[in-house]
Amino acid sequence: MSIYKYRAKNFSGKELNGEMEAPDVATVTLKLRADGFVLLDVTQTAGEGIIKKSAGVSVPLMERLNKIGGSLNFLNRVKLQDKMIFTRNLAVMVGAGLTVSRALHALQQEAKNPYFKKVINDINDRVTKGQPLRDAFAASPDVFPELYVSMVQAGEESGKLEESLNVLAKQMKADHELISRVKGAMMYPIIVVIVMFSVGIAMMIYVIPILMQTFLELNVELPATTRGVLAVSNFLRRFGLVLLAALPFALYGLRQYKRSPSGKKIFDLFIINMPLIGPINKKFNTARAARTLSSLLSSGVAVGAALDITGHVLQNHFFGDVLIEAQEKIQKGGKMSESFAAHPNLFSSLLAEMIAVGEETGKTSDMLGEVADFYEEEVQQVTKDLSGIVEPILMVVIGIAVAIFALSVIQPLYGIINVI
Repeated sequence: MSIYKYRAKNFSGKELNGEMEAPDVATVTLKLRADGFVLLDVTQTAGEGIIKKSAGVSVPLMERLNKIGGSLNFLNRVKLQDKMIFTRNLAVMVGAGLTVSRALHALQQEAKNPYFKKVINDINDRVTKGQPLRDAFAASPDVFPELYVSMVQAGEESGKLEESLNVLAKQMKADHELISRVKGAMMYPIIVVIVMFSVGIAMMIYVIPILMQTFLELNVELPATTRGVLAVSNFLRRFGLVLLAALPFALYGLRQYKRSPSGKKIFDLFIINMPLIGPINKKFNTARAARTLSSLLSSGVAVGAALDITGHVLQNHFFGDVLIEAQEKIQKGGKMSESFAAHPNLFSSLLAEMIAVGEETGKTSDMLGEVADFYEEEVQQVTKDLSGIVEPILMVVIGIAVAIFALSVIQPLYGIINVI
């Protein structure tokens, strides 16, 4: 291990200077990127190897390389299911009396993901050297987020590590099932739309030109719909390859814009107000907020810290802002339920009422768990019904597209018959 002195910036322009213990520069880069910072300059100040600055690479080039590395970070991604299995097995081993180090060593041997194997090995090294388990997990924020670290810390401090790990495993299982249901429900309409566009583009490029050439040779007057289809066909034939080549860059630009503050606000607002998707998104965020808060509070994490962590766990910032507001209200002596009740357009009144009951009875964690169960079942039911709702809508859209296409072909045919 070596110590690196670094200088980094985030996308809002804030500069960060500090030191970090890491095995190499790549690890420093990944850890800073996980916190939203881009590495600008790094110097090895201690440890094995030659002490050098970022190998003479200029700052703009370093920024570009780090951004490119961020787009390729999926290569080192650890699946939620892998982390869930790891956490559950770690809880079983700790509960059976194995030391944390021995349990981590066994789990490192069983891990199939090479990157996850390396991360577990790093955690074990840190624990062996005397670091708290919380700090060992916190050293890999790209794999173990703040939620995970906070619950491990609560388990360590309370002497109930096994219980905290079991709660974590259940939390991740609920998250995995919830996300899988939503993805599964969206898969059918997405595939249908992709196939529809693919077939349409193929028809425009290969079929329409042959038909239109025949019509033009026979000097048939083309109606407006046919001229429109012909214009689209000519555009795709002329610029199709250019559009195809530009598509990855457009998607990358859209992804980067979505991550910017303004882009995230627009995208989150769009998702909330989308027909069909908006209500599912609200139920999904309600279930996830309730489940995460319940898990944190049951593990002994303070209410203010639990709200702060949950606010950052929720991907839609409108929902996250409500939890941050609740944290501020509690710090001023208010009640958590009041913040949720003030935003009925995001969180249902049921959540606010259940939290209020929990605050009065001292069973907030239990009440949140019940709300999470309820909305997880709601999401499951809605996603089951989604394909039945979307299918007729897609059929209507496909029917309209086919009708326009058929009309553009049939009308000139009548013109040919009249000429004959």
